[in-house]
Amino acid sequence: MKVLLVDDTRTNRLIISKYLRDLGHEVVEAGDGEEGVKAYRDCNPDLVLMDVKMPNVDGHEAARQIRDLEAGDSWTPVIFLSANSADDDVAAGIEAGGDDYLQKPVSKIVLAAKMKAMSRIAEMRHTIHTYASAQEQINQREAEERELARHVFDRMTRSHSLHHPWIDFISWPSSHFSGDIIAAETTPSGDMHLLLGDATGHGLAAGLTVMPVADLFYALTARDERIETIALKLNIRLHDLLPTGRFVAAVLVSVRPDIGRVEVWNGGCPPVYCVDGSGGIKNKFPSRHLPLGVLPEIVEICVETLEYDPLNPEKLYLFSDGVPDAESRDNAEQFSLEHVEKSLASASNDRLRDLATALEKHVGSRSAQDDISIVEVSPPVVEEEQAKLPFDHQSSQQIA
Repeated sequence: MKVLLVDDTRTNRLIISKYLRDLGHEVVEAGDGEEGVKAYRDCNPDLVLMDVKMPNVDGHEAARQIRDLEAGDSWTPVIFLSANSADDDVAAGIEAGGDDYLQKPVSKIVLAAKMKAMSRIAEMRHTIHTYASAQEQINQREAEERELARHVFDRMTRSHSLHHPWIDFISWPSSHFSGDIIAAETTPSGDMHLLLGDATGHGLAAGLTVMPVADLFYALTARDERIETIALKLNIRLHDLLPTGRFVAAVLVSVRPDIGRVEVWNGGCPPVYCVDGSGGIKNKFPSRHLPLGVLPEIVEICVETLEYDPLNPEKLYLFSDGVPDAESRDNAEQFSLEHVEKSLASASNDRLRDLATALEKHVGSRSAQDDISIVEVSPPVVEEEQAKLPFDHQSSQQIA
């Protein structure tokens, strides 16, 4: 190591320098504390041997100044040299920034042992610093990759620009990427198609799973395909793409304002609730199919319908299984469908936020174990001749 030896007695410096060089170390000498601080700044030593009693700037003050010069997490061991080894003297040295104490006259054997110990500590710190720097570079690279993946994910799923006047939603991802997807678009004929998808797992792997779902959903909606056709084609796409054990639970909804009808296809998601203005649950649409991608084809497809009153339309509520499965902070009790129905069965004008508030209170400070998505669908009150007019997609409120 490069050792800075600070002592105002030349004889002491000669003896200790000889010991250090015999041990294979490089030595830089300074005659007092002021010279020692300057030498530290100039030569950047690996270790400092500092006499305590010196004129001008003593060893304790010099050690304090050296500690002030250290940048970031850098550290240079300081061993004080003194004929006084009383407890108070040792404590004062440690308080001043020292790491060890060596009694004068210095023993070559003890000095060699101290140097070996400090050398191991310094080497360990250097190794830790090297690993920390490498980890910081890895973290920075991963953050850049996440940002790129987030940019691509948002554009492919259109989650950054999801606005539709008939829907409102809340989404709480459990990690950087959500395995839930909410997509909505108006067909050329004026219907509204909605997709709520919930991929296996969460994080980036789940996010990758739902990307092709969004892409195909928007393409088929633009071609005015019915939701049963969309379900069939999404199932084929996912079964071809995904490995065994990976799938996407999904709900597809079509709102047809020209005839006052809502159509629902549910594959593996919690029930879709239809709630009237007074908070009564008028209909439930449970899952009638396996999630998308489990089987190579859907043999029998079931689309359930609801005729609604254009003058007093009901609202639909969809959610991923992260909602009923959410665990409480106290005893890991699940939120359950019972709590969902209790939150929805109110005359409130903002059941979506009421449900979200009840869920948040239930979970508390506990981290979400799964992605959580809740969607509220409000079928429009429109006349038949108005149903074919283009929609303002910027009037919906997005909450994430």
